[in-house]
Formats: sequence, structure tokens, C-alpha cells
Amino acid sequence: MNLTPLDYVLVLLAILVIWSGKLFYRFCVRPRVKGWQGEKRLRKLLDLFEFEAVHNVYVPNSKGKYAQIDHIVKFQNTLGVIETKNYSGEIRGVEYDQQWVQTINGYDRKTPNPLWQVKRQVAHLQDMLPNANIRGTVVYAGAAKFPLGTPKDVFTFEAFRHHLAQYKTRKNLHDHSDKLDALWLVVIEQAAQSSRAKRRQHLIDIGEGSGWDWHKVAISAQFVLFTLFALGLGAYRFAMM
Repeated sequence: MNLTPLDYVLVLLAILVIWSGKLFYRFCVRPRVKGWQGEKRLRKLLDLFEFEAVHNVYVPNSKGKYAQIDHIVKFQNTLGVIETKNYSGEIRGVEYDQQWVQTINGYDRKTPNPLWQVKRQVAHLQDMLPNANIRGTVVYAGAAKFPLGTPKDVFTFEAFRHHLAQYKTRKNLHDHSDKLDALWLVVIEQAAQSSRAKRRQHLIDIGEGSGWDWHKVAISAQFVLFTLFALGLGAYRFAMM
């Protein structure tokens, strides 16, 4: 069988589709799936210990800027703000560092300090509920390890499971003050109002331009265009046979 120039173009397109597909998965699909899996794992843990909680809440401050909170939990006299990270490898960092270091397979990469992120989330919720007692926590729901020790208010998943179990044995989870119950109703109402528009506004507020991650948009568009071009040219080649 003699190959035509069109066949060589199709081979090149197939290579480009595979290459761009790997980029699409790495930068667009995998982070979102891992994040969703980490949040789902923590939801199940909170349900297991029968804590009242709301998830993926967009909370404005007095200036109308939004913060996205993975989980808000109703403890006995406190509202817990929990940021979930589904990371693996070794994590090194201290509370006041702007960036921490994640080491995987011998390679280091810098990640933003999640305690700064949760501090911003707590500030937004405190602005909305000035009379509430609020505590921020970061939970690594993946297989991450902290060889130098975990900073204050940071937990691995198993450590947080142990923490919740101890809390449950010491406290009556349903013994809340009228004040906290009233605050919780406000939190539930805010959670019910979360929307795609608020998510976009949140991305703008944290400095991501118009709310679009243009790097991911470019990768997605590249993958789609190569795939459509390959399918169209492949159909044309098949029709010529």
C-alpha cells in the first residue's frame, strides 16, 4: 500500500493529538479530578462522624470580593473553615513562608502556602459573620507527608480523622448554642446561593484576569482543534478509498 501525502499529514496530526491530549489531561483534567476526589474524601469523613457541613461555598466580604471555601463545618461553639489539598509526595514549609515545596520522585516544585489561602477565607467569613468564632484548617487528603513536621492548623488525612474522632468523644455534636444555630442558618443560605458567576468573580478577585485561566483555555483549544482536524481529515481520507 502506497502512502499518500495525506497519510503523512494524518500521522503527524495523530502525534499532535496525543501530545496535546497529554497536556490537556495534565493541566486541565487531572488537577480538577484530584481536587474533586480530595474534597469528596473529606465529605465522607465528615459524614462518617456526623458533622454538619456545607461545601464549595463562595463567601463575599464587605467589599464584594469572593473567597471560595471547600468546607464549612459546624462544631460545638466554632465554625470550621477547611481547605482541602489532594497532594502526594513530601511537603516542606512553615506558617510564614509564602511558598512551600512539594517533592515528588526527587523533583521539587513550589506551591502557594495554603495557610495564607485559608486565612483569607476565614477573613471573608468573619466579615460576613463578625460575631462568630471561626477557625481555619488545611487538610491534605492525599498521600502527602511532612518530613519536618506539619505546621500548626495543618493535618494529613489520617491525623485529621484522629482529630475528629477525639473531638467527637469529648463533645456532644448536637449541643449548640442558639447563637451558633442562627449563624449556621446564614451559612446554609450563603451556600445555597453559590453559582458559576460567583466562581468567575472569585477568580477575578484572586487575580486571574477575567476569571478565565488562559493557559488552560489555550491548551484545551489546541487539543480540540487538532482532534477535530484529524477527525475531519480522516473522514475525508476514508471517503477517498
